[in-house]
Amino acid sequence: MAVTPQNKMLDNMKTETLSDDFKGEIDCFLDCAKVNRLSRNLRFMLLAYLDRHKHGFPLFHNDLMYDLEFLFYFLDEAAKEQRNRKRAKKAAIASTTQAA
Repeated sequence: MAVTPQNKMLDNMKTETLSDDFKGEIDCFLDCAKVNRLSRNLRFMLLAYLDRHKHGFPLFHNDLMYDLEFLFYFLDEAAKEQRNRKRAKKAAIASTTQAA
């Protein structure tokens, strides 16, 4: 299997090593943030920056791009989780309404 940011992140980050406080912050983020919008806006900002600074990239550019790849993967997964939570909530409401 090829080493991808997704595989490497999953290997390096096991949920059992996360503190309860951090898990709570992730839950809060998923419940309160508009993850799709955040991800889209960050990507557009990055593209705008790259378009304006085509020449003379700073030395940290490669590291930044590598780190941003992980961030965007995380945001994509967070958006999927957020959609799943919304669907589950709607399904729970629908089943409660039907049972009543």
